[in-house]
Amino acid sequence: MLKVGVKSDKGKVRQRNEDSYCVCEHLFAVADGLGGHLAGEVASKLAIEELVKALSGKQLVDLKELEEVFQKANEAICQLANANPQYQGMGTTLTAAHIWQDRIILGHVGDSRAYLFRAGELIQLTRDHSLPAELYRQGELSEEEAETHPQRHVLTQALGVASEIDVDTSQLGFGAGDLLLLCTDGLHGKVSKSQIEEILKEAADPQQAADRLVEAALLAGGQDNITVIVIQNHEGDIVDHEFSMELDELLEKFQAPVGVC
Repeated sequence: MLKVGVKSDKGKVRQRNEDSYCVCEHLFAVADGLGGHLAGEVASKLAIEELVKALSGKQLVDLKELEEVFQKANEAICQLANANPQYQGMGTTLTAAHIWQDRIILGHVGDSRAYLFRAGELIQLTRDHSLPAELYRQGELSEEEAETHPQRHVLTQALGVASEIDVDTSQLGFGAGDLLLLCTDGLHGKVSKSQIEEILKEAADPQQAADRLVEAALLAGGQDNITVIVIQNHEGDIVDHEFSMELDELLEKFQAPVGVC
């Protein structure tokens, strides 16, 4: 049984909200659009629509199936941009989670993020596909330099900007008491990991957590659109040793630390 909280806000600076999201049975996703006038909004909405069309109410079989859905969404955005000059250059991030019983299957492109909050600890599950994050992982920038880099919003991967994309996919266990957080960079770009962790610890339920996270981003300036989904598994088995091993393997796969917090 899942409990879900969701909150999206355009922030204090942007004229409109170009983030899109879905909360649909077992399927959850956030998308952060980029591009010119209205284009980011169109790209993020189209990515979510393609995801829901392919996976709503369906049990995923493997990681490859989710990757193929991301590729189809990428193709749809590219085709629309090629057919409409006003949409040229548009793109979007996409971070999606399919939860079935005690399993999470993740797909990710861009710099939106997925976190796992387990036993009072916040763990980043996705790696940012941005220029400073790549330089950080290569050891060319320190964490502090990456956080303040003038090109920290330059993405190395996004849906719609190339005909082929490299999709990060992974899976792990989702035990009783675990929280999964999906968010756009309007949250993690303004609210520190320790602040996010503290809010998740203190919140009475997922909706209160989502509300407080967005509020914290707004108090920190709210320069970007902010979208947050918090999913709690509040029934079933407590996380076991197998789940912990899977999490270790996931972090090793993405060469932890997996991003800049």
